Amino acid sequence: MNRAPSAYAFRYADQATVWQPERQIILKLRQLIGLRKRLLNAKNALKVPLNEVAGFQDKKLQKEMEKLNKKPIEALEKQISEVEKKIKTLVKEAAAALMIHSSTCLIWSPQ
Repeated sequence: MNRAPSAYAFRYADQATVWQPERQIILKLRQLIGLRKRLLNAKNALKVPLNEVAGFQDKKLQKEMEKLNKKPIEALEKQISEVEKKIKTLVKEAAAALMIHSSTCLIWSPQ
């Protein structure tokens, strides 16, 4: 029988910390920020090539390309705005919960 894991645990018991799962608010924020980043990348993938070839391309074709990309870019901007609103709401909720928690901790004091 291998005693190495128990010997290691005993040796470093004073340095052990209790594992705690990540808070739900952090997970939600991480996912929303990731989504926002992907949406921004998609928007830039549509906008940047149009701007890069603006001086070299036929003006009529340039206008057509801009017109074709207008709706997808607007839709992405709308989604980005919605995600940012959700992020702000989560941050406000977390701040409010923290304020309630900290004020509760300050009020209650065991004797």
